[in-house]
Amino acid sequence: MQTRDNRTWTWTVLLPLIIIQVWAAHVVAFFAHEYAHAIVAWLLGWKHDPFDIDYAKPSIGVFLIQLGINQNVDEGLIFAAGRGVDRRPDRGCRRTLGQCDHHLPAQ
Repeated sequence: MQTRDNRTWTWTVLLPLIIIQVWAAHVVAFFAHEYAHAIVAWLLGWKHDPFDIDYAKPSIGVFLIQLGINQNVDEGLIFAAGRGVDRRPDRGCRRTLGQCDHHLPAQ
């Protein structure tokens, strides 16, 4: 493939760029997802600070796939209070958008 200024793009150039862009898109979507959980928990009164996310101990796994990062909400307290419905207020939206509920326990 050639551009207007006659530079030739090869797979050795495009493939790393595609991988970096997919990784960056995943990072953005992942953090939007986790902050959405934290903000909803804060709005429902289960969290004091909506921006207090558990970023995990820095490692290559955390950097590459955000392994161990979560919304830092004690869901055990929510269930103990009999408010299991507050745990996943976005459940209907997730099904509408076609995302699976594979990590939800039976309620």
